[in-house]
Amino acid sequence: MIFIRKFIFLVFSIIVLIVINYQMALANDPLNCKSINADLLENYIPWTAPSFENQTNTLGYADNTFKVEDRFKSNVDFWISIYTKYSTTEGVIHNIDNPSIVYETLDFNSIIENNNISAREKEKAKENLIQQAKERIAFSLTKLSTNPSASDLNSYDEKIKSSFPTNTSSDDFANAAHLNQIRFQLGQSNRMKQAIQDSGRFLPYIEDIFRGEGLPLELTRLPFVESSFNVFSISKVGASGIWQIMPSVARGQLKRNNFMDYRNHPLEASKMAANILKSNYIKLNNWALALTAYNHGANGMARLVVKNKTNDLHQIIKEGDVTNSFGFASRNFYYTFLAALEVEKNADKYFNDICKVNTLQLDNIKTKSPIGFTDIIEFFKGDIQLAMFYNPHFTKRIYLNKSKIPEHTKIIIPSSDKYLFLAKENQISIKGSSSNKKVIFAKKSNLRKYKISRGDTLIRIAKQFNVPLNKLLALNDLKHKNDIKAGQLIFISE
Repeated sequence: MIFIRKFIFLVFSIIVLIVINYQMALANDPLNCKSINADLLENYIPWTAPSFENQTNTLGYADNTFKVEDRFKSNVDFWISIYTKYSTTEGVIHNIDNPSIVYETLDFNSIIENNNISAREKEKAKENLIQQAKERIAFSLTKLSTNPSASDLNSYDEKIKSSFPTNTSSDDFANAAHLNQIRFQLGQSNRMKQAIQDSGRFLPYIEDIFRGEGLPLELTRLPFVESSFNVFSISKVGASGIWQIMPSVARGQLKRNNFMDYRNHPLEASKMAANILKSNYIKLNNWALALTAYNHGANGMARLVVKNKTNDLHQIIKEGDVTNSFGFASRNFYYTFLAALEVEKNADKYFNDICKVNTLQLDNIKTKSPIGFTDIIEFFKGDIQLAMFYNPHFTKRIYLNKSKIPEHTKIIIPSSDKYLFLAKENQISIKGSSSNKKVIFAKKSNLRKYKISRGDTLIRIAKQFNVPLNKLLALNDLKHKNDIKAGQLIFISE
């Protein structure tokens, strides 16, 4: 008996690892629409450009709300290139204060393809390559700061010099030469393409949530920046889900325990993200500031506004007196968002064979009683992987079936199985309790009934009374549409 339990545990562990590795593969390898295995999850459909029209009465919204102004176009263009030109096997070394000044492009493919070294050694080799490039650039910039004659410059120095404006001073070169002013940025093109494709699963539901809150639909694209729409995404600092919500932010608002983490629930987390963004806007009265506050905090942004006596984000970044905590990520957060909007809007221009996953037809149901994960898998044709994609908020404890899913837990299931799930849940809750069964049958006694005639089929009856077939099956505890006979009484509707 102990051996069997250990074996079952091992099997579930292997399955979980396979799913996690598959997600990592999706995050790192660009998919060609023509090569996707459509049977894995859902069918893929042709990509179409997003529409943000008809947003009247939307909070703080106008047609030019998220327009890319000329004064920060170079910043946005830099991030567009990161999202479309460079993959995660390469990256660029750039000036931290002016990212449009790119010194070098690094390619890691030779390291990645080296099968003679371990994964850890590969990461170390990448780090060494980056550090060597930074030191090489710093040496050249220091040389340029001495105002050398043209004859003293080699081709590399000339290349570094050409990345700056022609009127750059010696002091500017000297400041740029500090290693903390030289930054590496990994490419993201494959992840962005995958994100645009994956977003189709949940994006229409997220748009409905934001539309219901009276928020600009463009905000629903923030997960492109935050997580590449990876529902299993977890950052090094503990942020989780497509909205990358920190534990401290979720505390008291999104349920987190040994069984589930609602930060990973695409819909529940989206409701919280909408509330955060709305609160940020009400406090800051500016969507550029409100979006940056999603990364830096509303109070922090409010202090910067007071300190610099302006609510112009670009002016605060370029000319204002900023705090040490207002780092590179915060300063560039709004620019990355604008870049993501542009890339999604013109995805067919930036990517070959771009497509989109069909929207999941789902229901977000709250359980009435504890239920095992094995019972949930039934509604995904026994496919554990598919069940996990629908319910990324369940913890490993649930996936390994070590604990039942507690009552009042939100579960995402295919819409077509809603009534079958409710019937299954009723069977579980009344199992072994005759008193509960009496209550269930008492409720059924109030339902409309129909007597089966010869030649009747459940499909015809469902159409006749405009009742979903699954609901008929659930109401009558039937497992198959052919489990009826002439003279039988069945329940039709509530």
